[in-house]
Amino acid sequence: MCPEVRAPSDTPAARIFAEHRDELERVAYRMLGSWAEAEDVAQDTWLRWSTVDHDRIDNHVGYLVRITTRLALDRAKRASRRHESYVGPWLPEPASAEPGPDDAALLAESLTLGFVTVLQRLGPVDRAVFLLHEVFGWSHADIAEVVERSEPTCRQIARRARERVRDDRRGARLDNDRDAELLGRAVLAAQAGEVAELATLLHDDVVLLSDGGPNRHAARNPIVGPERVARFLTGIARADERKGRATERTAEVGWINGQLGVLLVDDGEAFGAMVADTDGERIVALHSVIAPEKIGRLRR
Repeated sequence: MCPEVRAPSDTPAARIFAEHRDELERVAYRMLGSWAEAEDVAQDTWLRWSTVDHDRIDNHVGYLVRITTRLALDRAKRASRRHESYVGPWLPEPASAEPGPDDAALLAESLTLGFVTVLQRLGPVDRAVFLLHEVFGWSHADIAEVVERSEPTCRQIARRARERVRDDRRGARLDNDRDAELLGRAVLAAQAGEVAELATLLHDDVVLLSDGGPNRHAARNPIVGPERVARFLTGIARADERKGRATERTAEVGWINGQLGVLLVDDGEAFGAMVADTDGERIVALHSVIAPEKIGRLRR
């Protein structure tokens, strides 16, 4: 991580950047799935922003997003190689964060673990085109300048990426009350060892992805199907009980990437996070992150 270079607060350029810094970090996070790298990208954006002639820029926010996207795109190309060698499924880094008060539905949804996980399956350029067009409403002509592709090519990329995201999301939509209620029922059923009850809450094609990194036990491959997912969750929930574990591990509802999910707590400290994508009636996907290097931004 590069050392932070603080922006002076007494210049118009610094005030503009400070006002939009959180937004820029979220743009970079959607591209990279890492809050730490997103902070680095935002810092690099400041370094570039501080050297330009701001009087010649008509749209300051657009210019900042343009810089951020280009920097994140460069990092995303390098990160794709690291993900290929990762131990088990690679999931984005979660953070304890509520949705912004002015976030539109798609803007809020695009920060959730499930959505960002789907974005990481796109190539870096496809990811940038999709985000700028579908989430932020940029024109294909403006996007073409950022990703250095022709406008017709960007249209094709956007269509292909939109279809891929739609297929992978399987109609899931962010509804915090509904999602938290279903996930809460699933946790209770798992803790009680009710495999059959838990399975009724899961979609026929449900997929569970668990990211423990190289140092924590987690499923090394996706688990598919309601019975297999139910048995896995029940086994994990009751493993400590069978081993006579002395410490106390609990599950609490909390905000994770702007979505209500389950915060896993071990002896009073955040141990991991689990969120669910639902179709309104059943859980279609579960994402669990317990990799130690990814939970530093979780808090009770």
